[in-house]
Amino acid sequence: MKTVIKCEKVTKAYKEKLVFESFSYSFKEKGLYVLFGESGSGKTTLLNVITGATAFNEGKVRIYENTYDKEVKYDEVKDYIAYITQNNYFVDYLKVKDNLLLALSDKNGKCKIEEYLKEFKLEDKINSYPGDLSGGEQQRLSIIIALLQNKKIIILDEPTSSLDIDNRELILNILENLKKNHLIIVATHDSKLIEIADKKIGFNNLQSEIDNEEMATMPSVTKNKVNVFKHMIKQLWYKKRNLRASFFLIMVFTLVTIGLSACSDYKQKLRTSLLNIYHINFVNYRCNIDENPDFCDSIIDKYNGYNTFLYSDNISYNTQGMFITSNYNLALKTLPFDVNKVPEIKDLIAYGSYFENENDIILGQEIASRLSGDMASLIGTTYEIKLPDKTESFRIVGILKDVNDNTYLTTMLSSSQLNDNEIISDKYVNKYRGSEQFRQNGNTIKMRAYFKNTLDLNEFYNDYEKTNNGITVKEFGSNFINYNGKMYRLKYFLYPALMASFVVVLLFYYQSENIQNKYRKHILAIYNYYGYNWFNIILSNMLTSIISVLSKFMIGVMIGLVIGVILNPILLNKNITNFILFVPDFPNLLLLGGLLIVMAIFFSFVNSLLLKKHGWLKSLKEEGDLL
Repeated sequence: MKTVIKCEKVTKAYKEKLVFESFSYSFKEKGLYVLFGESGSGKTTLLNVITGATAFNEGKVRIYENTYDKEVKYDEVKDYIAYITQNNYFVDYLKVKDNLLLALSDKNGKCKIEEYLKEFKLEDKINSYPGDLSGGEQQRLSIIIALLQNKKIIILDEPTSSLDIDNRELILNILENLKKNHLIIVATHDSKLIEIADKKIGFNNLQSEIDNEEMATMPSVTKNKVNVFKHMIKQLWYKKRNLRASFFLIMVFTLVTIGLSACSDYKQKLRTSLLNIYHINFVNYRCNIDENPDFCDSIIDKYNGYNTFLYSDNISYNTQGMFITSNYNLALKTLPFDVNKVPEIKDLIAYGSYFENENDIILGQEIASRLSGDMASLIGTTYEIKLPDKTESFRIVGILKDVNDNTYLTTMLSSSQLNDNEIISDKYVNKYRGSEQFRQNGNTIKMRAYFKNTLDLNEFYNDYEKTNNGITVKEFGSNFINYNGKMYRLKYFLYPALMASFVVVLLFYYQSENIQNKYRKHILAIYNYYGYNWFNIILSNMLTSIISVLSKFMIGVMIGLVIGVILNPILLNKNITNFILFVPDFPNLLLLGGLLIVMAIFFSFVNSLLLKKHGWLKSLKEEGDLL
């Protein structure tokens, strides 16, 4: 038989302690080779040298056609050598069946799984988790994994040391059958195992046995093409692990989402409240008409809007910024002649109706009460107003309710004393639209645009929020909000704290990952032990880490948003706030999510580098001890 492993004068020492010196031996293609001797004599160390788990000081190790000095490269021999240590290594969140599928090198060899399970008396454990198996069952499972990978060399360290009599006998029988077609190298104290060995290597009095036989040709191996990711991702649903850490992380994300929603941009809260709670359907803007008075209408028509010229807002200022001296009415408010443009107004009229003719007027309750104790009797009577060009007689057609607290009119009329207003229609004031006296800075007029729906309003607002093509949209009126209110002032205390919470969240995630990384490095080492290449492991681990943190983050965000949606109407109904307090702060949430992804990638990359540096066996032992 040809030689598959040849050790030539191999010496191994730990610091100044010599483990073995100038060991030479030839291992053939088939047969059971047993290493025996006292504990600490170097049996396990030799196995580690052959498998590339540890370096050696002097000599050479030949495996098939490859020759190694100082250290066997595990990545080059992992497809041919199965190393089953005293501790059995499996992916604990995968069931027995999935561990076997993970190890399967031939996609068409799934039928072998059932055959081996039956032969090794594990058929009833196929849906169990590895951690639920006994020591003997785990040993048998490890051997099945090696066979499914078509590995011709099986190396075992103390395979029967912790087994009961029945399991011990079963393992011995398995090894006797395997040696017919495999090279089996075993380190053991078991006298029965020593008895059945084809070759016995005593480490108490280590002797060389080397020949000049030709080295066997490296067998062709069908490498495992399975994508690790589809198995690695299953750890997210393994309920036995890190549920508490996941719960606290989700709660932290929830609290941050709620906090950011409470402290999000004030203008956004105001706009959202006006549009969705108070159903504001208009916006004020400045328009540069130059020599084309119809320019404003042409713009608004594109958004299916309706234009209104504002009388009092367009009264000219003098050079000192004060109203020009005049004896005519400066404070007339303007509403659309068509009541369908302002449907909310219908419910605000106490007596009379809305405009019917161009010369109609609607009075606030205080003005009406000063005119007559019986306000209803004023409907249809005449009311005179001094205007720039003449004194005009208007017919009183309506009297408003007490509407000082009405947000709709407050925002529209920009007045803190709505009950003291005189309101005429845009149909009347349109005649002043081209007048020099009703322009700002010579060519600018103030207009109000009404829209059929919120989508059109938002589109116009977003397009002209900044000066564009002679149009500048004003911010929505905000005098309905109490600037000194506790809820509004709260943002000044919370927002800095929430910015600091970014750091706290990232540190919490860092600490959580530090705990989980000990486990993850252990699992990554097992995937490497199963024979998967580094790129597959690194990429799959990175994707799994990103999905893991993003899933927790999105759950926390969704919970936070739902809580905000529930709390908003409660706070409004209880008059704790008069605007929507919780508005999602998506920019900052996206920023936080991006930082978490960066950290997940960083952790994954570092873990993979450390695993590659330390090797699978050292990583398994170190992290296994910590776990």
